[in-house]
Amino acid sequence: KNPPSNLTISLEKAPEKLIANQEATVRFRLLKENKGISLKDMNEVHTAKIHLLVIDPSLTDYHHIHPTVDNQKQDLVFSFTPKKDGIYRVWADITPTTTNKQEFLMVDIGTP
Repeated sequence: KNPPSNLTISLEKAPEKLIANQEATVRFRLLKENKGISLKDMNEVHTAKIHLLVIDPSLTDYHHIHPTVDNQKQDLVFSFTPKKDGIYRVWADITPTTTNKQEFLMVDIGTP
């Protein structure tokens, strides 16, 4: 059995409040033991190296997003337009090359 990969999501910039029908931009980094990892450290699965699932608590507003890389700032970025105010959970679906095992990392954005 493989040990956990110790991967985490670090929010670099996210709106404090998510407002319905207003586009929100989020910047984040994927970290392993507090060091940044890049897309080259992940396998491509279903045509992308990262699939983000952005979902509200009622499970009625769902976004499937592939973030882009900002090479200048060394982070990942995506935008979405929530249908509701409040908190959304971001799930990052990735498969690290070191383990070749699918992992889901998560972080909440927004406030109630």
